[in-house]
Amino acid sequence: MELVMLKALNWELSPMTVNSWLNVYLQLANLDTIDCEEFYLPQYSGHTFVQVAQLLDLCMLDISSLQFSYAAIATAALYHNSCRDICLRVSGFSWEEVAPCVQWMTPYAITRREAGYVPLKMYNQISPESAHNIQNHTCDLAMLEKAQARQAEMSALSRASPLSIPGMITPPQSNKKQHTTN
Repeated sequence: MELVMLKALNWELSPMTVNSWLNVYLQLANLDTIDCEEFYLPQYSGHTFVQVAQLLDLCMLDISSLQFSYAAIATAALYHNSCRDICLRVSGFSWEEVAPCVQWMTPYAITRREAGYVPLKMYNQISPESAHNIQNHTCDLAMLEKAQARQAEMSALSRASPLSIPGMITPPQSNKKQHTTN
């Protein structure tokens, strides 16, 4: 059956990558400014795309990123570069679905932000509307190691103090409970 479908499609497949999801999400985030006849053309800031793509590049270097779908990773990266409302509106995810990925990505977002923003490079042979498609790789293994060290540190802190996890309510330790006698 798959072979029949592939032949019908003339073997022209285009898998959805994490950057493909980012492209769709940024288009949807700017939907009110887009002419519907030109939806297939990028109608968003190339600078924004490059900044979010840099975070995605860093995260994809870590094998533990495979625990999340590409759509969830792109949503979490958009969250770290915009806001919760926008990323949920354009992705269709609920907060409960994307929160684990957002939490996992936090040390990577902090590390990427500390490295500074990457300027959008312009090339003579590339139109300004397509310049964001030329990726300038600024993420390296040293940055990955720094993010992973930060992640380990944050994980150790959250294990030591469960109250530091947002939204999680835990009872007090047994030796700190107030005992009442009747």
